[in-house]
Amino acid sequence: MSNLDIITWLRFAAWLVVGLAIYFFYGRRHARLANPNPDTVPE
Repeated sequence: MSNLDIITWLRFAAWLVVGLAIYFFYGRRHARLANPNPDTVPE
């Protein structure tokens, strides 16, 4: 891994940020704490 080009690391960092943003926003919207009534579906 240490021999990879800088562009590979930059692409990895960009995809990591995109993935973490999706994970964070999805988790925030679908968290059980945010929706204490499990019978209702979040909009």
